[in-house]
Amino acid sequence: MHIPAELTQVEMMVFDVDGTLTGADHAISEAVLDGMRTLDQAGVKIVVASGRAPAACASAFRAAGLHGWACSCNAASVTDIATGEILHRAPVPHEVTRAVLDICETEDMNCTIFTDDEILVGRQDFLAEFVEASNDCLLYTSDAADDSLRV
Repeated sequence: MHIPAELTQVEMMVFDVDGTLTGADHAISEAVLDGMRTLDQAGVKIVVASGRAPAACASAFRAAGLHGWACSCNAASVTDIATGEILHRAPVPHEVTRAVLDICETEDMNCTIFTDDEILVGRQDFLAEFVEASNDCLLYTSDAADDSLRV
């Protein structure tokens, strides 16, 4: 596959992950990865953006041998795809997390918390199932990870 002449001057391309690069099964097809490899080999900088957790966002692209950056957790984390090095982190301060958890508990609202390597949910529901499927990981409910939710 070669790059069309119109794209030869492109320096960087940014891609949304879920629903753009992935299908309904939350997987990235080999055809999509082949196209991204072609861009990468042509020197186009690749950036993928997602609400996914850092590890889940970059892992498929790293396994495909791509280079570039993964902007995950809705821009709270930026990872080098090739090395897995976290280049930027903007975690929510503990006191803010505690306040949000208190509000969620008072209002009987579900809450999902992304850490660097875990996803914690208040309870299993449709959104929790989507997060689990799109991040290809197991979730920890507040009952199972009660100590982890204490901030």
